Amino acid sequence: NWQSNLRGNVTYSKNALITNFVLGASHIQNADFVGVGNDMDVTRNIVSTNSINATITPSVRIKKHQFGIKLDGIYKHINNQNGIATSFDTWNFNSGVTALIQPFSQFQIASDFTLYCRRGWQTQSLNTNELVWNARMVYTTKNGKMSFILDGYDILGQLSNITCNINGQGREEIRRNVLSQYGIFHF
Repeated sequence: NWQSNLRGNVTYSKNALITNFVLGASHIQNADFVGVGNDMDVTRNIVSTNSINATITPSVRIKKHQFGIKLDGIYKHINNQNGIATSFDTWNFNSGVTALIQPFSQFQIASDFTLYCRRGWQTQSLNTNELVWNARMVYTTKNGKMSFILDGYDILGQLSNITCNINGQGREEIRRNVLSQYGIFHF
């Protein structure tokens, strides 16, 4: 089992505009022995995954406020070299908007909306759209020595705790016992 990765990052900044662009590629090769057929003959199973991903995050700063867009996508080609399973392609792409607004010097509101999409899975329940909204409000005292912060994560309650992956052993479904939707107050 082995993997290789290549990644590049470029940041462009001019006046109030800042754009970050990331491009990456990877190859993962997994091998395992599996039983095939009724007589359970053990066969070496090799699965290779080639992927390409890109992220672009332009944002603009206007006085004390900042607004941005985020676009992220990954394409994977999963190939079973022995023909034991069907090869297939998956696409995960995310798009969203971000905002940081400071109406006055001691108060700040930050928020982001992101649509997470998964496509290409043979099981239709894994081809999902999840709209996630996070928000934060911060109040800092006039002397700047204390901040009161209210955070809200996955306010719409659409984030799933199930992810899926393919490797040399087969398809794995990962279920995370996490609290994805919550609010927290801290100072």
